Amino acid sequence: MQNNKALQLKNELDKSIYQAEAAINALCIEDHFEAMDKDTLAGMLWVLSDNLEKIKRSVRRINTCKGI
Repeated sequence: MQNNKALQLKNELDKSIYQAEAAINALCIEDHFEAMDKDTLAGMLWVLSDNLEKIKRSVRRINTCKGI
């Protein structure tokens, strides 16, 4: 049971980190950034914010499980 929770948490973290990295990479490419309209840029920033919150929640769950 503990291994399943740890694997699920790892998968959630991996997914959130991958999505955040993809958003950052897209924003860092000058041609992509300049071509984005305000709605697209706002959406990308929302994705980053949402994924950072998911990562923080996952880290808190890890700390709670480890008693930190």
